[in-house]
Amino acid sequence: MNIEKAQLVFEDEVRDLSQPIMRYLERYIGDRAVAEDMWQETVIRMSKGWDSFAMRSSTKTWAFSIASRVAADYLRQPGQKIHIVDMDEVDEQIGSGSTIDDRLVEEERGVFQGLANPLIEKGAADK
Repeated sequence: MNIEKAQLVFEDEVRDLSQPIMRYLERYIGDRAVAEDMWQETVIRMSKGWDSFAMRSSTKTWAFSIASRVAADYLRQPGQKIHIVDMDEVDEQIGSGSTIDDRLVEEERGVFQGLANPLIEKGAADK
């Protein structure tokens, strides 16, 4: 197979696999922007290995295995650990006494007070 034809076949495969692998990576990691970066890394690794790909499996299987390794490499990095939380733990953190709206209002009030208090104190000091 000549180089131009091999390049066209590779580009067709990448185009065909782009949506399924992107969905897979997005579900695996949970962040679309990171999944897009991983897709780019997957394509780079595929292009480096394309000439040695022996076609013992389908291109789709090969590409998904590369994408899985890219995602696993990402998750191995320090600070990228997935924190699985028990649902009981979530309920304890949220608390059952107030609604989400009440908590948001309380948070916003705290933010506004944090912003306003220094201005009020500065105004009082200027007088």
